Amino acid sequence: MRANEIHAAPLSFAIDPVLPQGMLTILSGKDKRGKTLLALEMIKAVLLKQPFLGRFPVNTTGPVAAYLLDDPDSLTIDRLKTLGPYEHPDLFLATMSRVDLSDAKAVLADMADEVKRVQARLVVVDALYLFTPPGRESGNDASAMRPVMLEMNRLAEETGAADLLIAHDNKSGMDVAGSHVIRAAAKSILRLDVPKRDAREAEAEDEDAAQTPRRVLKQESKLAPAQAWTLELLGTKNDYRGWRCHGTTLEARTSHVVGAVQGFIAEGECGTIEEIAHVIKHRREDVARAVDGLLEAGAVVSEPRKKAGPGRPATIYRAAEHATEFPSETNFPDGVGTEIPGPELSDMRRVKVSSRISVPRTSPSVETRDGNSPVTVELEEVGGLWETARS
Repeated sequence: MRANEIHAAPLSFAIDPVLPQGMLTILSGKDKRGKTLLALEMIKAVLLKQPFLGRFPVNTTGPVAAYLLDDPDSLTIDRLKTLGPYEHPDLFLATMSRVDLSDAKAVLADMADEVKRVQARLVVVDALYLFTPPGRESGNDASAMRPVMLEMNRLAEETGAADLLIAHDNKSGMDVAGSHVIRAAAKSILRLDVPKRDAREAEAEDEDAAQTPRRVLKQESKLAPAQAWTLELLGTKNDYRGWRCHGTTLEARTSHVVGAVQGFIAEGECGTIEEIAHVIKHRREDVARAVDGLLEAGAVVSEPRKKAGPGRPATIYRAAEHATEFPSETNFPDGVGTEIPGPELSDMRRVKVSSRISVPRTSPSVETRDGNSPVTVELEEVGGLWETARS
C-alpha cells in the first residue's frame, strides 16, 4: 500500500497533555498513593468537561465506562457520590461484585463490546493485576502478558476511547511492575508517587510515606515532553475531599522559594543571591529564579553593595520598601550574613549581632561613616556584641 493511501485521525487528547484519545495510558504507583482517586477525577472531568484538577484542558466529553474492580462496591459508590458524577446518566460502572474475573480473557472481550455499545470516550480499568494470567511470575513473563496488553491496546484503537489502565510500581518504586511489554504497550505512562524528600523523611522515622498528602505526578510519553506536576491529596483514602494541583514541580518549587525569600526580606534583611540561598536553605538557582520574579513584580529592588575594597561591587536584594541609596557592606568571611547597620562613631560604639549572621572567628570590619567621612571600623566581640576596636 502506498503511503498516501494510509489515513489516520489526527493526534488529540481527551485531557491535554496527560490522556491521549484512542490510545492506552498507564497510571502507575505504589499502594495507597491515590491512583484510583486520581482516575475518578479524570472521570469527573470528562463527564462534565471541566478542567482536570482545575489545570488540564478537557477536549472531549461523553460517556465513560469505568471498570473499578479493585475496591469494595461501597467504597467506590461513596467516592463517586462525594465527587458528584454518581448520578450522571453517561457513567457506566462495573464493580468488584458484578464482574466474574475467573475468566479474564472473557471479561476483556465483553469490555470491548460494552465500550462500543455505550460509545464511551473514556475507559478506566482498575487494575491490571486482575487480568494477569495465573502463575506466580506470570506478570513478569512477556509471553503471558503480551496477549493481555494487546487486548488493552486494541480496546483503545478500535473504539477511539482514551483507555486508562491502573497498574502498580515495582518494589523499588522506580518503574511499572511486571514485564517490559506492559510499558511498551502504553503510549503514555503516568506515575504517581510521594516527593523524594518526604519518602526519605518517612523512612528515617519508620513511617508510611503515603501518609504525607504531597504527591508528584510524572509523565513519560511518546506523544508529549516528559513533565512532572506537584499535587496535594485532600483528606484521606476513606475521607476523600479532592486534589489540588500546585503546578509543575518547577513552578511549585519556585513558589515555595518565593515565599521563603519574601519571609527573609520582610523585616528589612538583604543580601546577595548566595547569602539568601544559604540562610533560607534553598538551591542558588531556585533563589535566583524567585528573585527575578520578585524583581519583575516590583517587590524587590537590587542595589550595588558599597565597596570596601577593589573589584566589582556585589549586587544585593532587599524589599522595595526597605531600599536605600547606599547600603553598607559587612565583611562576611563565611560568605553568609545580613547587614550590620553602620554606626556613627560619635554616637555609637556597639553593634548588636544578628542571629542570622555567621560570626567569623576573627574580628570583622564594617564600613561606616564618621561624620561625613567614610571609615572602616574594626570590631571585636564582647559579650555577644560587636564593639568597635577604636576607643
